[in-house]
Amino acid sequence: MLESSMEFIRCARCGARLELEILSQNKEIDEGILECKKCSLRFPIIEKIPILWDDPAEYLSSRKILGGKLYRTVQNKKLKSFLRASLLKKSQNDDRTALEERWSKIYQNSKNSKFYSAIKQNLKPLSKTRLVLEYGCSIGIITSHLSDFSNLVFGVDRSFAALR
Repeated sequence: MLESSMEFIRCARCGARLELEILSQNKEIDEGILECKKCSLRFPIIEKIPILWDDPAEYLSSRKILGGKLYRTVQNKKLKSFLRASLLKKSQNDDRTALEERWSKIYQNSKNSKFYSAIKQNLKPLSKTRLVLEYGCSIGIITSHLSDFSNLVFGVDRSFAALR
């Protein structure tokens, strides 16, 4: 995540601005925590991706396998503690991790399909814009294409596996 993105990111619950705590940074923020001072909700930044759910514990409760993978991936103790607490809060029997990973692979294998080529062709006549938001970007095929002729592009998706 780029620190300059903070201008556009808001709390998923109340819409207030978020405070950023950087835990690890190179060119981008690798690990961190976004916190809403208004409603006290906290959002992790893991592998440069902010997880902006109105209830991160709920998100991870239906993705225990993903939660375990993220826990093993993160380096910072504070972020590990945040993940551990989120994973312990709630529990659901159905885990969406494998399903989301499977769909991500399907999209990866379709990157060069006629479908995406047709969409890209239809997007070429668009004039250059300052800001683009693609909601439901999956693995970012179109998001990446839009970045060629836009100043700032955000891709948003519910699947962490797709965004990786």
